[in-house]
Amino acid sequence: EAKLPKGEAIERAFADFAIDDQTLHVRAGKPRADGALKFALGGAGAAFVKLVASPVPNREADDAVRFSVSALGGRWKLPPHVAHLVVTSLDGPRSKEALSAFTSLVAAVARASSAVGVYWGSAGAPHDQKFFDEIARAKDTPSRLVLWTGVSIAKEPDERLSLLSLGMKQLDLPDLWLVFPRAKSDDAIGELL
Repeated sequence: EAKLPKGEAIERAFADFAIDDQTLHVRAGKPRADGALKFALGGAGAAFVKLVASPVPNREADDAVRFSVSALGGRWKLPPHVAHLVVTSLDGPRSKEALSAFTSLVAAVARASSAVGVYWGSAGAPHDQKFFDEIARAKDTPSRLVLWTGVSIAKEPDERLSLLSLGMKQLDLPDLWLVFPRAKSDDAIGELL
C-alpha cells in the first residue's frame, strides 16, 4: 500500500534495530508541508522520510537486483511496486557509526511500512525486506556491511569468477575486486565481505 508510515510507528520499530546509544525522535508528529516526516537521528543528524507515489525511476532498483547479496543464486526478485519511500540524512552518513544509525532508521521505516524491498542507492543494490530486517536486527555494525554494498559478479574466460564490491565510497574506501577459481565460488562472497 502506497502510504507514508506514522512517525511514531517508525520510532517504535527503531528500538528493535538500535545499537548501543542510537536514538530516534520524530519531530512534529505529522508530515511537513512537503509531505516528509522529519526525525532527529542520534549520530547522523536530521533525517527525513518522504513518500514518492511512483516506482523507483527508470527501473533502477529492478535492474540492480543482480548486485544484491540477498538475490544471489536467484533467491529473490524485486516484487512489483507502485511507490517508494525516500529515506535520507541531512548530514549524509559518513562514519560507520552514522551509517549504522541510518541503517537502523531504514530498517524501522521498512518494517513500519508495507515495503517489498530496500534499495540502498549508494551501493546500487536492492535487498529483500526480510533479509534487510534480519541483518539489521543482529545489532552488529560489521554485519551490516552486506546491506551497504552490492556485489558485481562476472565470469572470466579462464574458468575464474571476478567479484567487485559496490558502494564502499560511502565509507571513504575503494571498492574491492577479487578473482577466484570457479571451484571456490562458494567462498568468494565471504572473502569479499
